[in-house]
Amino acid sequence: MLLVENVSKNFGGVRALNKVSVEVGKYEIVGLIGPNGSGKTTLFNVISGVLKPDEGKIEFSGVRIDGLPPEKVSRAGISRTFQGMRLLENLSIFDNILIASLSRYRTAKEAENVALDAIEFVGLKGCDRTVAELGDLERRLVEVARALAAEPKLVLFDEIMAGLTESDQNILAELINRIRNELKISVFWIEHVLRAMFNLVEVDRVVVLNWGNKIAEGTPEEILNNKEVAEAYLGEVSWVR
Repeated sequence: MLLVENVSKNFGGVRALNKVSVEVGKYEIVGLIGPNGSGKTTLFNVISGVLKPDEGKIEFSGVRIDGLPPEKVSRAGISRTFQGMRLLENLSIFDNILIASLSRYRTAKEAENVALDAIEFVGLKGCDRTVAELGDLERRLVEVARALAAEPKLVLFDEIMAGLTESDQNILAELINRIRNELKISVFWIEHVLRAMFNLVEVDRVVVLNWGNKIAEGTPEEILNNKEVAEAYLGEVSWVR
């Protein structure tokens, strides 16, 4: 479904991505991990059209999308969340999510139905409340619902568990599983909460970046036992257990 081939991105003299290649297949959950500054969010920005790669190509469903603006990437079937939440504080839960579905439909009624379906799927209540009234978990659920309201084939989640309690992380982990299993949407997911990545979510493969380079890719078990990955994090093999 998604093919990233030899993609590089430079910021001045800094090479944020160095010939990175990644694939995400139909109905897969693929994790993306790495230390801070390893290029994870830069990769998401290149895929989603926020940034243009300096080298390489990106294909989605067999069509080149590298260099397209974000709105065209979204229409092609890729939606995302952001590390720093970009919600409209003074608008209601419903209106925040409706904005995403309006980009897909010509009539307000169609867009409203899609927004309501997304709200129901993630389990949000009280749609007339403003985002400013919400706690951390509900804010994340609004972000996820907004991504789903764009009706993607692939969703990019950028650290959606950051700052949440373990019980809230468990709720989001189950939601990620349901997005793949029930909605049949592929997931590409950056996360620093490694407990969730390796123990809670049904991840098919994990890709590891370090200093802009892909240093490993494999099943969760293979990555757990990869010494180079362990050294990139804590310098020891028991880095996530």
